[in-house]
Amino acid sequence: MDLETFKVAGAKNLEKSYALYDSSVAALDGLLASRIDKFSRQRMLSHGLVVGSLLVVMFVVIAISRSITRLLSNLAQIAQRISEGATDAKVELEGEDEVGQLAQAIRLLLASTQSGSTRSHQQSRAA
Repeated sequence: MDLETFKVAGAKNLEKSYALYDSSVAALDGLLASRIDKFSRQRMLSHGLVVGSLLVVMFVVIAISRSITRLLSNLAQIAQRISEGATDAKVELEGEDEVGQLAQAIRLLLASTQSGSTRSHQQSRAA
């Protein structure tokens, strides 16, 4: 093989390599674009799930806090009535948690107030 034939064969092979590169680059660009699209969809789905989860948690926290606030407000009203001298107040809250313990303490306070009121009323009648 002479030098000129070698150069022509080398040029043909180089052109074929460039053609293969050009066709594979287009295919690889297509694969990369599809993977990027898939990743973007998954990321958007993940963001949506996170936002949805945060909204659910937020609503649950608001509901729980409103429930506790409502119970404490009722107990505060009962305590206010007791401080004004009402002995007919009723605490109808049961529970083992801290709010239930507070309700039990108010019940005991009310019972001791009622028994003290009854004793003083009986002593005033006796006198």
